[in-house]
Amino acid sequence: MPLMKVARNPNLHGAESRQPGFGAVVSGNTLYVSPAIADALAHMHLRTADQFVAFARTFPSALARLLGWSVEQVQQAQRDLVVTLHDRLNTETQRTAPAVHPLGALPRPTTQHDPH
Repeated sequence: MPLMKVARNPNLHGAESRQPGFGAVVSGNTLYVSPAIADALAHMHLRTADQFVAFARTFPSALARLLGWSVEQVQQAQRDLVVTLHDRLNTETQRTAPAVHPLGALPRPTTQHDPH
């Protein structure tokens, strides 16, 4: 299935974009979002619904800052959007986001040492 592109919906404004799932509307293979959300996504070079969902899941505070929302509002909107797009998202995007380690640090390796 081709990736769903994200496009601007000039009919969505302010409060409407705060509706469940960012107020996004699906039509064909396009996810229409408010101009404010479309501009924020374009600024970050996010062009597909999969990229949008993954970014919102992994970096909710960054998206909240760009949109002027609370982190909780972004997290709830992201969960609602996943429900709306459940059969249209890439399988990898639907999975739980991996743990994010501060400053790009990697988790400690889990190796077993042979005492002999």
